[in-house]
Amino acid sequence: MKSRKILALEMRDSELLALEATRTPTSIKVTNFGRFNLSGAVAGNDLGNALKTLLRAHGFSGKSVALVLPNDLVEHRLLDLPPVAGAKLAAIARGQSLKDTQLLSVGDVDCRFIVREEVKEKGDTRKRVFSTNFALGELRKRLLVVSEAGLEPLFSTSPVAALSELGVACSQGLADSCRAILYIREHELHIIVFDHKGWLFSRELALMRGSFDDTPVMSHTEDAAGSENDFSDIDDKSPAGADTDSIADVAIEEINRSFLFFKQNSRRMIDEILLVSEDEQTKQIKLRIEKDLGISVRLLQVAELVDFSDLSHRVTQEAFAVNLYLPLIALASATDSEKCPNLIPEDFLERRTMVATKGIFAAVGFALLCATVAGYAALAYNERGLERLLSKKQESLAGRQSRFKDMETLMAKQALYEKKDLILKQSLVAQPPWDRILKWIGQITPADLSLTQLSIQRKSDGCRLSVSGEALAANAYDAQASFRAFCDAWNGCPFFSESVLEPVKLQIVEATPEADNSANGTSAASGMRHKVLFSMTAKVGGNR
Repeated sequence: MKSRKILALEMRDSELLALEATRTPTSIKVTNFGRFNLSGAVAGNDLGNALKTLLRAHGFSGKSVALVLPNDLVEHRLLDLPPVAGAKLAAIARGQSLKDTQLLSVGDVDCRFIVREEVKEKGDTRKRVFSTNFALGELRKRLLVVSEAGLEPLFSTSPVAALSELGVACSQGLADSCRAILYIREHELHIIVFDHKGWLFSRELALMRGSFDDTPVMSHTEDAAGSENDFSDIDDKSPAGADTDSIADVAIEEINRSFLFFKQNSRRMIDEILLVSEDEQTKQIKLRIEKDLGISVRLLQVAELVDFSDLSHRVTQEAFAVNLYLPLIALASATDSEKCPNLIPEDFLERRTMVATKGIFAAVGFALLCATVAGYAALAYNERGLERLLSKKQESLAGRQSRFKDMETLMAKQALYEKKDLILKQSLVAQPPWDRILKWIGQITPADLSLTQLSIQRKSDGCRLSVSGEALAANAYDAQASFRAFCDAWNGCPFFSESVLEPVKLQIVEATPEADNSANGTSAASGMRHKVLFSMTAKVGGNR
């Protein structure tokens, strides 16, 4: 993934939260942030221009927008559906997701879903689907404002879905365990439970001494059906002696009720709690959780993913509130996530693509028109120049044709040279290994046999090797035995494909006197010796 500049926006009534970040493959580098009042623009019903002016005035330069849709305009559900696919799965998921939705009071409702996994239980295979219902009309209003400001809406989702993905990214070795993110944002306690697949459960609590939103968000599985809005069965399991006058006590009581509800409906335990910040209020809650609930608590290492190096002075001076901007950070992180549903309507994305395509075609057409007009004007302005240009082109073409003919001649010569070179290489490759052949002949020649002539003849079908010699011995038997041994070795030569033996002549010659090596030093008696004359020819190479 290449780096991309993302402008994350959250529009809440007359207030705007903005965070600009550059996404890299390893981190999110925050380059700008701010909290602004849009009450004047709301009164004048000119939110688009007001948003454009405000962002420019405060140094926001990003064009690609990721839009946070508030949690009160979104519902999340986890559905177990039959193992179907395509349009049938979409129809079933839509029907199950929109069943009994609480968002109809705010207008049109739509849904998006993502298939997480296939679950096998008791021989039955089910598809687990993460579904998101959202207020379509409210989302379109925000998209219209963003478009009027000259920005390009790229992605939209809820803080709960984005924070679940951020929690997975910040949690190593999650496996099948469940973890919960807790953070306090403007007197509201947010609880988000997730595993390595993503969101499982979420709830928002107003920390105002007993004033709570008792409507949790729980998966629509068979285990949770019928009890998702009912906390009466676990009220008696709240911590004994909880002091409701303390915010920490109230928070612990409601956290415990939420975890008990999750455990009862999903039959899973919370293994670890992740806190976003370590302010005094959060520290009290951390101590009470570890003491009363016995669950491990640690700090969510958001700093491992977020880089504030370019804004260190502003973060220090303005006391950058991680809890306040956490949904925007999570949104910028989840922009390209395949596990986080994009709620922007498809017709809006198609219309934006069509407008961009029309703009490109219009620009290209205008450029072509300008080029055509300029060309005709130049031709009408100087006809003689055109004639000279055509003459030069013809001369250039004639020169190119001449060079082309020369090139053809050169290519023909080159082909001829390559052919001759190939023949030469083949002849070199086919050259018999004469050094090895002569060495082999020397090895097979007996001591009483001598070669008197050796010749090589080159013919069209290969080379011929001819040898002549004589075998000399005291009697005819020994001379012929020496000759036969040489013939047998000659016929077995691996370098020869065929061998021809010419007629053998047996000749008796007078022996030459030889010195006697005995102690008396006398000469041996003279006698007769036998000589065998022969000639042999063999074809070198080829197959026998």
